[in-house]
Amino acid sequence: MIKNNKNIFILSLLICPLVFSENVDFTYSKYTINDIKKFDIVEECSSNSDCPNFAIECAKNKCVYPEFACSGNQNCYTLNPNKNFNMFLNDDDNSVYTVLDENNNNKKIIAKSCNLSKDFDRNYDDIPDNCTTAKCSSNDECLSNNCISGICQVNNSSPTYHCKNNGIYYVCNELLDEHCTNDNNCASYKCHESAYICVKESSPIEGGNNDDDENSSSKGLIIACIAILVIIILMVLCCILCMKRSSKNKEVNNN
Repeated sequence: MIKNNKNIFILSLLICPLVFSENVDFTYSKYTINDIKKFDIVEECSSNSDCPNFAIECAKNKCVYPEFACSGNQNCYTLNPNKNFNMFLNDDDNSVYTVLDENNNNKKIIAKSCNLSKDFDRNYDDIPDNCTTAKCSSNDECLSNNCISGICQVNNSSPTYHCKNNGIYYVCNELLDEHCTNDNNCASYKCHESAYICVKESSPIEGGNNDDDENSSSKGLIIACIAILVIIILMVLCCILCMKRSSKNKEVNNN
């Protein structure tokens, strides 16, 4: 009985860290955004030892790299690679995330922040809309480190970023409501044309590119029209040939 209990205890020690890690969304890292931008990327590998220390693993002969959530020059958080973080493109649900901090303690953090400097028409419907986040009570509950009146707000001295490997180096783009000058500044790939803040929009990789879709539709329509025109011309030519043959047959019969 004692032996069985001992085995169960050992098994629980092995399983609990896995369960715990699955419950964690962000993990405190020793890297700042400047460190991440300087990472040397190794693409191909045959084992984990071929990849840099900051890589997750070697899978299918490719080094797999983590994504990061950063704020200004503070240490960034490594994102759980088993989870999908849509707040970088669309955070309507005002989520609160579980973080493993620098002391390996769990805490809650709100990744989203609002720009309340003025009213913005974020949805392009000619109606100024309100930005909200999950309720905060202190600065350290916000990724932006700026909690005002229970809302995580953008921090001009510490903007928030999403950093990911693009295959050659790390690219860090600003989160929703952060100031931007063009689409490439934003993790959502959309900078509001007049407000100059990052707003919701599908990623070209995940959601597709509307211009490309329209171009593809136009090309498809042109090809279809040309095909129909060719068919009509062939049908007309067949009819002409049939009429000529018919007239020849009549002439032979008459003779």
